[in-house]
Amino acid sequence: MTSFRRWFLAALAASTAKAEAVQKSDLQLPLSAVVYQAEVKEIFVTSYEAYQKYAWGYDDLLPVSETYYDGRNGWGASIADAMSTMWIMGLTDWFEQAVDHTANTDFTISHTPDTVSLFETTIRYIGGFLSAYELSGEKYPVLVEKAQDLADLMAYA
Repeated sequence: MTSFRRWFLAALAASTAKAEAVQKSDLQLPLSAVVYQAEVKEIFVTSYEAYQKYAWGYDDLLPVSETYYDGRNGWGASIADAMSTMWIMGLTDWFEQAVDHTANTDFTISHTPDTVSLFETTIRYIGGFLSAYELSGEKYPVLVEKAQDLADLMAYA
């Protein structure tokens, strides 16, 4: 086990911090919130369906040309970015499809010749996996495992 991994796991085990509610418990939403919520979900679903059709597994959809671009290693950055949103919106089938994609991603292979930002990799992939894990009630440990695998690889950058 690498020293970084040992340190990270020790820090994780020692941490007692958990996500907490950020909204007031007695928050009253306006009646129109339900309409806006449905509209936002419809926009997300339409956009993600286009991603699935034209760019599944790649980083970004190029909607005008109906193709894709891999500027973040080609591991499916849009999938990692969208996982928390899918969970919040109740799109469980898509979420589980995203978890399966993540579980089968080999982070040792970059699919782009471009220089890739460590910051973007950290917030999109590692942050995306860990927030999805937390939001899902810690039901998908593979998300933590893959975040850890990627963090280990980045430790030498």
